[in-house]
Amino acid sequence: TIGQTFGDLEKTFSVAGRVRIPIWNGGRSAGEVAQAWALAARRRAELDDLTDQVEGDVRKAYLDLSAAASQVDLAAQNVVVAREALELTRQRFDAGVADNLELVQAQEAVATAELDRINSVFAHNVSKLALARAVGQADERIEAFLELP
Repeated sequence: TIGQTFGDLEKTFSVAGRVRIPIWNGGRSAGEVAQAWALAARRRAELDDLTDQVEGDVRKAYLDLSAAASQVDLAAQNVVVAREALELTRQRFDAGVADNLELVQAQEAVATAELDRINSVFAHNVSKLALARAVGQADERIEAFLELP
């Protein structure tokens, strides 16, 4: 009610309303489209990064495998040389030219060469497994990858 005295009071009413008209809705849709394109571009970049990473892992594993194969060959050659040296030392010992110390040292060289060969074969097998893992065939073809060189 409104008025100056109680006798003059009159009833008044108040009405409120709200109208919403989307004027800039087209800009919002364009923003969502741009955001979706940006997300798609980001996913493409992630795919490219992952592809490059896989390619790098395969190349590294292949180089490691090649180096390990060379180590196996070298270790096998060292075993042959150490055994030849042991045989020559044994012949010299039997002839009385060499003493027991030289024979023990030659035997130790053979044992060390064998240990190096075992370690190189182990490293070669590990590098085979790393290559199989990088290629994605570790679980399917494990027996084929672990054949001895």
